[in-house]
Amino acid sequence: MDFDYDEDLLAIKDLCHDFIEKRVKPLVSERDSNSEARVPREVMREMGDLGLLGLTIPEEYGGAALGYKAICVAIEESVRTARAGIVCNLYSGANGAYSAPIMHFGTPEQQAKYMPGIVAGEIEGAMAITEPSGSSALVDLHTKARPEGDNYIVSGQKIFITRADTAAFIITIASSPEGPVALIVPTDTPGLTIGKSEEKMGLHGMGLNPVYYDSCVVPKANLLGKPGQGLLIAKDSLYDARLYAATSALGCAQAAIELAIEYAKGRILNGKALSSFQNTQFVLADAQTKVDAARLLIMRCADALDKGKHEYYMSSMAKYFAGEMCCQVVDKCLQVFGGYGYCHDYDIERLYRDVRVYRILDGASEIHQRLISKWMGVR
Repeated sequence: MDFDYDEDLLAIKDLCHDFIEKRVKPLVSERDSNSEARVPREVMREMGDLGLLGLTIPEEYGGAALGYKAICVAIEESVRTARAGIVCNLYSGANGAYSAPIMHFGTPEQQAKYMPGIVAGEIEGAMAITEPSGSSALVDLHTKARPEGDNYIVSGQKIFITRADTAAFIITIASSPEGPVALIVPTDTPGLTIGKSEEKMGLHGMGLNPVYYDSCVVPKANLLGKPGQGLLIAKDSLYDARLYAATSALGCAQAAIELAIEYAKGRILNGKALSSFQNTQFVLADAQTKVDAARLLIMRCADALDKGKHEYYMSSMAKYFAGEMCCQVVDKCLQVFGGYGYCHDYDIERLYRDVRVYRILDGASEIHQRLISKWMGVR
């Protein structure tokens, strides 16, 4: 692959920086201190107008069709500019986490109903896989979809569902007598209840909700793909989600390094800048090297996707390495700040809280180690 950004990628980088700096960064501190605050709908519409919610979406669905390298550049630059991992959430769902299943497995009617609103920022969706008994494991689903005439009757519970409290629909993975199914369940469906968002360590300003299904009647017309393809559809969503989580971790780590450099240059100890001490220089050099290595794994995965190759080990390597890396890097950068790094007034403290989840969400590090070793043929 070509490692240089072309004119389109540079333009996206600049566009995202300017938009996030003006419209989103001022909202970050407010959302961080109020876990129930959400990004205003008008901000999402503005992103839609700029084409940022359709970077990976084909033109036939109203997208810009610029590809996965473009969305990775957008997410990294946006998270880096805002100095907050939550910003990734503005891009990730519309650009694949809940749009990919509709694009790849939806009927023309389903695509026409949902894709224009997603790309325009008018509606959001959610993807419901995780269950209380089995984490994100794609086996032994306890949420059931029972066929009855022209409908499915859905009962069960999902947990840790991102943006469920702002979603217009939830793509629900459930078991059925025909095999696993993926159903588009509108959030106004009778019997569907969205619980209170979890109080999280970081990533404030984004819902993470339990979802309860009490004999919800869902038309078979809302089935994505065919009966038995539910797990395939879940994996399709997770591939994008894992790449975006890795890229968000990358943006957080890069932001932490830049904050540490700025602080170290201005912090004077015994008449010398903290940045002039060899220990500080070595810590930051090591951090930047790890960040660059993560970026290469991420862009390799994005490049493969842009070429039509879906190699699951690439997204697992990117997610595993970036998730572990960002926790190490942000911790070292906070150390540069000393006691100030532990205070809410400093952005590094928010980043420290945000990044811990990247070793957990969309498959914990241990799951990705298992997937990578499986690809290696280690048994």
